[in-house]
Amino acid sequence: MAAVVAIVRVDSSSRGPEPETAATASEPEQAATLLTFALGHERLPPSYSVAARPALEALEAELPPEQLAAARYAAAATSLDDFVDQALAVTAPN
Repeated sequence: MAAVVAIVRVDSSSRGPEPETAATASEPEQAATLLTFALGHERLPPSYSVAARPALEALEAELPPEQLAAARYAAAATSLDDFVDQALAVTAPN
């Protein structure tokens, strides 16, 4: 079994216009999407939730309700394979 580790940098000053797709979502919204997905995944080791839950709670306090709703929707609509593909695309050499 392979494990995927994602490090998400959250910078509240980098919020852009209201996101409409995952490609245009702000970094905090992308982080909320990933954390929501991970915390809802049945194979997440309990020790990971110790770090992930406070990070998501901080984002929930920061994000406007519509961005938080979009993040939750994206987390529910995205598969693990899709997240892995996205991570590989970001880290792939050009």
